[in-house]
Amino acid sequence: MIFPIYQRAMFKKKLRSLYYRVWKLPQLRYLHNRRIHDIKRRNEAHVVFLCLNIAMWRCEGVLRLMMADKRFHCHVIFGTFMNYSVEDTCNSYSSLARHFDSLDISLIDSTTAEGMHKALQLMQQADIIFYPQPYGKLFGNKLDNEYYRDRLLCYIPYAFFTISADWTCNTALHNQAWRLYRESEFHLREARTMAHNHGENVVIVGNTKADEFAESVRTIDVWKKQQTRKKRLIWAPHFSIEKGTAMSRNSFLWLSELMPTLAKRYADRIQIAFKPHPKLYSTLCRMKEWGPDRTKDYYNQWDAMENGQCELGDYVSLFVHSDAIIHDSGSFTVDYLFTGKPCMFVSSDIEDTKSRLNEYAAKSLEQYYIGSCTDDVIRFIEDVVIAGDDPLKPNRETYRKEILTPQGGKHSVAQAIFNDIVQSVFR
Repeated sequence: MIFPIYQRAMFKKKLRSLYYRVWKLPQLRYLHNRRIHDIKRRNEAHVVFLCLNIAMWRCEGVLRLMMADKRFHCHVIFGTFMNYSVEDTCNSYSSLARHFDSLDISLIDSTTAEGMHKALQLMQQADIIFYPQPYGKLFGNKLDNEYYRDRLLCYIPYAFFTISADWTCNTALHNQAWRLYRESEFHLREARTMAHNHGENVVIVGNTKADEFAESVRTIDVWKKQQTRKKRLIWAPHFSIEKGTAMSRNSFLWLSELMPTLAKRYADRIQIAFKPHPKLYSTLCRMKEWGPDRTKDYYNQWDAMENGQCELGDYVSLFVHSDAIIHDSGSFTVDYLFTGKPCMFVSSDIEDTKSRLNEYAAKSLEQYYIGSCTDDVIRFIEDVVIAGDDPLKPNRETYRKEILTPQGGKHSVAQAIFNDIVQSVFR
């Protein structure tokens, strides 16, 4: 019976695609053109940037360029995932508030009654809206994209996706947005193959993290000061540690005791920054064998160590001033390669992990050392991080120059996005 079920699923997908091409997309084009005509008539555009947490904030450069142009009136609104805990929400807001306060930019907190009232007013006035993620019911309220299909919705991927699936390139927002600003030709081919609209709204600009790493010389060193310089290692576990999903990863569960132990064992030679995925905390709190108290104590122990720290904010500075990383995150698989430094991907079943990767992710993972057990992790720390024996270094340098460097080099990625919007709505 599996094959008939698969056939029915494929038939429904084809029918959905036909619905988009024949009915939905012509409507959207009309609405977008009407909005653009109105912007041109007024010679101004009201823009809203929605953000969830600092680690997923990818619109910094575009926001700055728009704020320097009198034709754009910009606002930034903080929202929270509908399933986030109170502590997760507070941590996300605090880090974003500190960041925008340093830039003298007002951040509207939609999690308060007053803030939500103001946020909804701004959303109603908005011509252009940047969404932080492409999923439906993201906020679980009237900030969700389904309420603003007549606006020029834009999306810059908040992360790098290792697999190709409907949730990575064929959600309602992927198909209904005015612009999807994507990283490469691979992502355009992916959209043309999998999205109902065949990727007609995709514009290739490159990875926005390229801008941040290019400007990283100005970042403040966030690493905890040591009496003598030690090798700086990041450990960044993902949150998908529960079984039963396509993204399930269990490395945190078998590394959670090992990593603090290694920090103490090599305390005279390394320091470790624990950089968990923003959702890991709430995931652990829900798990019977962990719970809120154990989770809180675990996070706190990293800050209590002289050569350890827990980092919950932005990661560019952390990456730039580091010496190596160990992680199992899809997004970091690409992001850390901007540094050119040694990196290890941890998975107890790497062949299963590889079998689910898309072409872009597989190429990125080739630049990594693989950790499938505790011995692999220890060897990486001793041989590559501490001793500096790094045979994959030439491969990473080639990858960075040929794959990660923005093509053409005339503009930053943010400038390319800004130019596309200006040329599309004002000319």
